[in-house]
Amino acid sequence: ARRASPPAVNLMTMVGHATVRELVMGKDYKRKATPEEISKMTALVEQGMREGAAGLSSGLEYDVGSYSSTEEVVALAKEAGGVYTSHIRDEGNYDAGVVASVDEVIAVAEFAGQRNLLVCCQQRDAIDRLDVSIDAADAARVQHQGMRRSRNQGIGDCSTRTGLRH
Repeated sequence: ARRASPPAVNLMTMVGHATVRELVMGKDYKRKATPEEISKMTALVEQGMREGAAGLSSGLEYDVGSYSSTEEVVALAKEAGGVYTSHIRDEGNYDAGVVASVDEVIAVAEFAGQRNLLVCCQQRDAIDRLDVSIDAADAARVQHQGMRRSRNQGIGDCSTRTGLRH
């Protein structure tokens, strides 16, 4: 009976941005990466994707990821393709933190050509700002590229999931 109805497994393995960053930079990660270091990180992301990862996961609000530049994350997300997921950089201050953080994660997905984006934010202001940013990005996509998105509210740490599809 079990073989006739196998269990559904909802699991994706991701290449961890902080893991890759620390493998390349060691304990000297509290700075922006050099172009050579980004190149080494990109090679590790490519290896992870070859080994079956579904995409790149970043924790830009956490210690290792917080020192990365947007350009670094774009390069790695572009190499990964697939899914890009991120804990946004700052949810604390709406004007300075949430707006910039949400805009950054949308920009990473856009510049990297990502089709799928999962944004982890817990504060209502961050979720609301995400909606506004994605609506603006959608308007541009519809006008220029015919892209669309879907949005689902969830429960828990990752409270907003957005699919950007061509």
